[in-house]
Amino acid sequence: MKIGFALLTALAVTACADRPPLKYLTREPFSPQDVAWSTVPGANSLSGSVLFEYWNNQPRPCAEVPVRLVPDSAYARRRLQDLYGSDAAGVSSGPGYGGYGPEKFDFRWLESGKTADCNQGSYSFEGVADGTWYVVSSWMMPGDKDGRGVSMFKRVELRGGHAVQLNLP
Repeated sequence: MKIGFALLTALAVTACADRPPLKYLTREPFSPQDVAWSTVPGANSLSGSVLFEYWNNQPRPCAEVPVRLVPDSAYARRRLQDLYGSDAAGVSSGPGYGGYGPEKFDFRWLESGKTADCNQGSYSFEGVADGTWYVVSSWMMPGDKDGRGVSMFKRVELRGGHAVQLNLP
């Protein structure tokens, strides 16, 4: 699981390959108080599938990779906007961290949510609080020392004890 988290973290910070490398931007500070709402058990559930399309256009369903459900915060919105050019949805593939390596961000933003294993292409979360969340997942080419892979996310609103289906990408 630690290897999966390291891969997710590495790929979650990867900038898009078709964009020029981004300069590191001053970011919002992460504040645990901003995501305290997410720790309250809720009545919502979220499930879906993750299909990675690596740059060679070979679809690959997720298997044994973590899927993160990250609560909305000023930090999360800024980080996703900086990395993907959007805080609603995005896909990034390519090598390296660009200006967003692990030394450039606060890991607590990823750790502030929930984690599910993606098995046979599917994930699920139960007991999720009402609010805005980001579903984030990444995959790295096995044995690739250049850190190439794909990461993706989508924003989702959960309210009123509903069961929501959300597929990535």
